Amino acid sequence: MREDLRQQAFPDDGNFGISMRDYFAVRAMQGMLSNNELTTVINSHDQFAEIAYRMADAMLRAREA
Repeated sequence: MREDLRQQAFPDDGNFGISMRDYFAVRAMQGMLSNNELTTVINSHDQFAEIAYRMADAMLRAREA
């Protein structure tokens, strides 16, 4: 598994949190769902998830640059 997929967003002593990729996807999806115009264009939960993870992957690539 790629290292960036294993990196945790909120690690502490007893809890490893969620992956950075999942965290970025959650935040991307939150932004998309708050946009009323976008929610009328994208009408599939699967589409929202796919776009959110594509955005998360782009954010991870940007962190490497």
